[in-house]
Amino acid sequence: MNSCMRVGSVGVKIESRPERCVGCLICQMICSFVNYGVFNISKAKVKITRGVSGTLIEFREDCKKCGSCARWCVYGALVIGR
Repeated sequence: MNSCMRVGSVGVKIESRPERCVGCLICQMICSFVNYGVFNISKAKVKITRGVSGTLIEFREDCKKCGSCARWCVYGALVIGR
């Protein structure tokens, strides 16, 4: 299942494909680095939760939709939409 984050004039549209996520957390690491200058997944504006029923990809309300998470996702779980 694909889901999209539609954004205003500042950000990009980010499509999430949870079935492709392997849980590497690169998206969370790059997000925290871009926004706070540290590699700390607890500071990330994107959150990956893996469970028995699958993977959940969520964005905090204060996410700027810069697209860094999608640009660094090598598995295609997060992509820049059209």
